[in-house]
Amino acid sequence: RNGQMSTEYSKALSSLFGTRYDSSACEVRRINLQFNSLKGGLMESIGFLNGLTHLCLSENYLKGPLPSSIGLLIHLDTLVLDHNEFSGEVPKALKNLTNLTVLRLENNKFTGCIPMQLCQLQFLRRLDLSNNLFTGAIPDRIGELRSLQELLLNNNKLCGNIPTSIVCLQSLTSLYLNSNCLTGTIPSQFGDLKRLTALNLQDNLGIQVNKVWLQKSLPKC
Repeated sequence: RNGQMSTEYSKALSSLFGTRYDSSACEVRRINLQFNSLKGGLMESIGFLNGLTHLCLSENYLKGPLPSSIGLLIHLDTLVLDHNEFSGEVPKALKNLTNLTVLRLENNKFTGCIPMQLCQLQFLRRLDLSNNLFTGAIPDRIGELRSLQELLLNNNKLCGNIPTSIVCLQSLTSLYLNSNCLTGTIPSQFGDLKRLTALNLQDNLGIQVNKVWLQKSLPKC
């Protein structure tokens, strides 16, 4: 690691740990700072921690927008930032985190539309964007996340119809879309989601039950 890179790397770690950190001896792979009363925001220098595979900063008091440099952490498989006060739009640069399997941003103050670029994360198994201030429609390309097992978008301000592409998520076990402003009819193909064990659509503007879907979903006596 050259001198300038090592200096920036140390700065990035120091900003997280709140103390001077000398990175000359090793490269950090996993960081878990959950429940540490961290305050302030994430600096652009976070992108210099490009060896990280796991970053958990949940249950703190972090705020402000996520820096786009977080998209430089291309080895991340787990990004957990829930229960903070992050705000603004989710950076489109997250599309670069192609190894990501878990993305948890719930219980923050994120706004804007759900970035369509997130639908490029082919290995994603859990996507939790619940309890934020997201608006607009659920991206039609959500069905491209073929590895997805848990999709939690509840308690936002999402509107429009439930995209039929969700029926392509054959590994899906949990789908929470409750407490939004969704309308329309439940796609009849929902009955083909054989692994789905938890579905919550309550407290929307007016989702209608499709009889074909209901017949497929009810257990046979």
